Amino acid sequence: MLLSLIVGSLLAAPDAGPKVLWTQPGSVIYGDGVPLAATDAEVITAEKGPRLRQRRLPSGKAGWTTRLKGCFAVTRMAVHDRLLVAFCERPDDGDEALVHALPAGLLVAVELGKGKKRWQREISAATGPFILGSEQILLVNDARLEALSRESGAVRWSHTLPAARSFVLEAAAGRLFVAAEAGSLTAFTEGGQKSWSAALPAGVPSIAANGEVVVVSVTARNDPALDDDDREYLRAFAAADGKVLWQRNDGAALCAPLRLAGEEVLVIGEAREKSPGVMRAHSLATGTPRWQTPVVSDCDGHDFWPQLAGDVALVWSALPRGEEQVAETLYELIAVELATGRRRWSYNAPDRASFALSAPLVRGEQLLYADGAKLRALALPPPPAPPPAAVTAPVPAAPPK
Repeated sequence: MLLSLIVGSLLAAPDAGPKVLWTQPGSVIYGDGVPLAATDAEVITAEKGPRLRQRRLPSGKAGWTTRLKGCFAVTRMAVHDRLLVAFCERPDDGDEALVHALPAGLLVAVELGKGKKRWQREISAATGPFILGSEQILLVNDARLEALSRESGAVRWSHTLPAARSFVLEAAAGRLFVAAEAGSLTAFTEGGQKSWSAALPAGVPSIAANGEVVVVSVTARNDPALDDDDREYLRAFAAADGKVLWQRNDGAALCAPLRLAGEEVLVIGEAREKSPGVMRAHSLATGTPRWQTPVVSDCDGHDFWPQLAGDVALVWSALPRGEEQVAETLYELIAVELATGRRRWSYNAPDRASFALSAPLVRGEQLLYADGAKLRALALPPPPAPPPAAVTAPVPAAPPK
């Protein structure tokens, strides 16, 4: 029997939201993103120059600053095992011939201890995010899947991919999954050996995977001029051999990458003129919907990735606006309970944060985000107290016979 959907935010009033602990000058905006990376000991922002700046946690006190040369702005960062890797794009000066002749930018490795640059290398055409692992860095460079050494940046192996405008990568349990916008999903071993491939609808893909299942969502665009023709395809494959486990086709354009949360997969559908956006939870085993809750996402210059923090998912959602506010959209950060879809608490971003926001990062008891002007640290609200245990009256002993 199918489970009925639970509209989470209508079940109960949300709890009190987080409080601001401190603010500092934050990451600059480049394009549609606000890059931010953090460990339990520090948070790294990208600033004008371009420069990378370390701030220590939990105080926010300034640490090292590293200047990057030969590029214009940092667009993506990742940290792992005390190494920071950043992609820094070169400026687009409008000369199309020059744009295609020059490298897209630099991949730079920085040691977190003192901010010392370990190496940098030119990237011809970065077509998606990269993955920083314990031994290598995985990225798509000019339609080639490449594995780079963490120590030197040298290419350890590479694999030619089918031509596509963009790719997304996901690594899990010794496997690497690559989805191409042209319509394909390919699995590789950590050493670059192809395991299997599967066809997908052409469109913008997203991947989430664990050791047993890889879930792919594709927003297939039949006609880019017609929003109503956007259709989201959600498919689950066996990670070992690519066998299709289940599939769902829903008429809602994808707005954020997938997230696996225990036995569920989280997706966000874009807000439309006739229908509000939603975050949905599907059973990872069968694809059956579990619950959904309103999340107003316009997919325009904001990082709407659901971030997991204990038993909640954190996601930005647009606030209602009147006709006089058409030019400016304000946002709130909401915490959605993974078990029920209920909205536990919300936090309204300041007015100046309306143009771009980073994904929220949880480190210890702090929630960090940047809005292009400030880096903000919030105190996470404590989880709700468990309900009191039921008191059961003792059962009287039976009288002796």
